Amino acid sequence: MSSAIFPVSISRHQSLAWGNFSSYEFAAADTVCPVVMAEMAKAACELPLAFIARDDGFMPVAVLGLTADKNAFVGANGLWEGSYVPAQYRGYPFLIARSAEGEQLFCVDEQSGLVGAQLDQAFFDQDNNLSPELQRIFDFWARLEADRIQTLRLTAVLQQYELIEPWEITVENEEGGSYQLTGLYRINETRLNELSDELFAQVRAQGALPMIYCQLFSMQHLQSVARKAAQRLSEGESQVSLTDAKGELDLEFLNQDSTINFGGL
Repeated sequence: MSSAIFPVSISRHQSLAWGNFSSYEFAAADTVCPVVMAEMAKAACELPLAFIARDDGFMPVAVLGLTADKNAFVGANGLWEGSYVPAQYRGYPFLIARSAEGEQLFCVDEQSGLVGAQLDQAFFDQDNNLSPELQRIFDFWARLEADRIQTLRLTAVLQQYELIEPWEITVENEEGGSYQLTGLYRINETRLNELSDELFAQVRAQGALPMIYCQLFSMQHLQSVARKAAQRLSEGESQVSLTDAKGELDLEFLNQDSTINFGGL
């Protein structure tokens, strides 16, 4: 994380302004990106999903690359070369961070190049309230944080029923070598199939089945990521202008009506 992450405050930012990002270069070194349950159905249509172990539990992540510090979905000029952009990236340069005491803080990355006196978006209005556009971004992050908490509740269910196992990824590339990733986890499909009817019903009643099926379904995309990773290493990377349509700050993906319907799962 950048060393220039500061809470948004009147004392620090009233005389400054901010701008919208026009490049995903800030995500170019990310091999994985956290995702929340509300977006997993859409993400699973293109991106391999896994879990990582954190202090607060297991968190789903999208696997974006197979080599260290290289996001296969970010092209040379910052173009996102995929159809789905993880929500975590859409509110940049703003984010939710935590203080040493665990307090949640609405922050901005001042090393992003998107904070300064000469930019066009105000932090605050004349009444010292968040400007309308920044309030929209704050609401986006607040909703995303609420979904993160719900997501951790679901992964706790998976952990309770011993449905998460280590996933050592080895993917062959077209040159005859292989990519390897460690430190990731996946659904233990054998354990899932061995659950008694009673235990399976308990997992279902707690709402964890969609997460299970999203992760299992998504693993088919690993080879596609391997091809993208190879392209990033071998090609000059196309100089296509960035379009922001795929990365709009949009809460619709968090609404039930805009996600894949799993029916009664």
